[in-house]
Amino acid sequence: MTLNVLFGFIYLLALYWAPLPLVGKNWAFIAFLIPFVDTNFLIAAPVDTGLDATQYIFIALALGTFFRFTSTRELKYYRATCFVCGCLLAQKLTALPVAIGFLGVLILVSFKQFLEYMRTGTIGRAAKSYVLIPESLFIVPLLYHLIRNVKHDPDTMIVYRYAGAGIPSSNGLTG
Repeated sequence: MTLNVLFGFIYLLALYWAPLPLVGKNWAFIAFLIPFVDTNFLIAAPVDTGLDATQYIFIALALGTFFRFTSTRELKYYRATCFVCGCLLAQKLTALPVAIGFLGVLILVSFKQFLEYMRTGTIGRAAKSYVLIPESLFIVPLLYHLIRNVKHDPDTMIVYRYAGAGIPSSNGLTG
């Protein structure tokens, strides 16, 4: 129960931190009212082992870093959003649509800045700043899963690739 309370409190802090650049301190405090109005949170908190709360924390952190990037246009927040999306995906693969959504919107929002960066700097520097470094930061949290699957059970990589598509994999399983 103590771990659940800790994860719940970290989640609320992340929810408070996320909209700060957009709404300010007074309105961001509404995040702390969620336990009193969200029945799903109230029901799940006592029985959650922390996995769902961890996913919620990463989603709130991704929102926060994204909001900070859109308000300041600093590359550190762009890169932080990529890293947090990688953490979200490494924590639970079912978060793939959420991570792809965050990254897709992030790329769309930053594309104009990327083009301006290419005009003023070199193409290599722009690619390094907007593609190579963020992509590396996205992959770092996933390295354990990738290495483990390739080393111990390469067939699962094929199953992951075709999961949900209904296409037979090499070992006869369908997604």
